[in-house]
Amino acid sequence: PRFQRMSGGLGHIAQNSSPRKIPCFLKSIFCFSFRYIFCSSSLTGKTPQEILKLDTKRLQKLIYSICFYRNKSKRLKQLCKILVEKYNGRVPKTREELLSLPGVGFKTSAIVLSEAYGQHIIPVDVHVFRVSKRLGLAELDMNAEEVREALEKQIPKSKWWLINIG
Repeated sequence: PRFQRMSGGLGHIAQNSSPRKIPCFLKSIFCFSFRYIFCSSSLTGKTPQEILKLDTKRLQKLIYSICFYRNKSKRLKQLCKILVEKYNGRVPKTREELLSLPGVGFKTSAIVLSEAYGQHIIPVDVHVFRVSKRLGLAELDMNAEEVREALEKQIPKSKWWLINIG
C-alpha cells in the first residue's frame, strides 16, 4: 500500500495507532510541501506529551526549517496541549474535531482523514481549487467543499489519493 512507500507518513498513525507517529500529522499542518513530512521530521519519535515538555527555544530549533517557526512553535504547543487534554494524545478521527484544532483547516483535515484513517475524501487546497476551475472540472463560483464534491463525482475513487500529494 502507498502508506509503506512514504516512510513516517500519516498512514502510520492509523496502522500503528502509536502516539509517537503524531508529529507527522503536526508537521503537515505547517509545511507547504506534503512530501517534506515523509522525508524528514525532527520531531519523529516524540509524543505530544514530550513536545509539550520541550523548551520553546529547543522546539523552535527543531522546526527551524519550516517558515515562521516562532509562531508555529506556539501553535504546535497549543495543538499538543489539546491533543493530550481532550483526545488522550491521539489525533481525532472526525472532520469536526480536526477542524476545531488550532492550525487545522479544510485541507489538513482531509489529508488526515484520507491518509491516516483511510476515509475517501479529496483534499482541496488553493492549487487544486484553481486548477479544477481552469480545467472546467468545477464551476467558477464553487467554494472548496463544492469543488471537492465535483471532483469526487468525476474522478474514480481509486485515483483520489493522487490529488494533492505534491
